[in-house]
Amino acid sequence: MTSRLSPHAVQEAGRHLVAAEALLRGCSVEVRKQGRHGWVQVDGRRVEVHIAKDEWPLTGALVQPEADVVVFVRRSDNMSAPHEYFIATRAEVLDALAADMAAFLARHGGRRPRTPDSDQQTVHRALAEPWRDRWSLLLQPV
Repeated sequence: MTSRLSPHAVQEAGRHLVAAEALLRGCSVEVRKQGRHGWVQVDGRRVEVHIAKDEWPLTGALVQPEADVVVFVRRSDNMSAPHEYFIATRAEVLDALAADMAAFLARHGGRRPRTPDSDQQTVHRALAEPWRDRWSLLLQPV
C-alpha cells in the first residue's frame, strides 16, 4: 500500500536530499526549521530548497531574504532514477525571475493577461538549466 505524501512532507524530503548530497561532498550540514520556514545550513550558508516533479512555482517573495543559495530539486517519478539539482545564489534566482517576468510582460503588452495582480511565476527547467549541479556554490569558502 502506498500513500501520497503531503506537500509539507515532500518539501521536508527535499531538504534532506540536499543535506545528504552536501554531506557526501564533505560539507557540514544541519536541517533547520523555524515556524513555517525550513532550510538547510551548509557550511555557514543558508540554503533554501524547492522540490517538484517538473517546474517550481515561485514568487520573489517566496525566496527567503535570509537565503544565500537556492536549490531546486527535480524529483524523479521513478525511485531508481536520480534526482536532479539546480543550484543558484539568491541574487541569481531573483534576477532570473525578474528577467523572465519582464520578457513575459513584453509579450503581453506590459500586463499579465489573466491575473494582473499576481506575482506568481514558474521556474521552468530551461530557466534553471544553467544552475544544474552547481555544487561548487556550496563548496566555496564563506
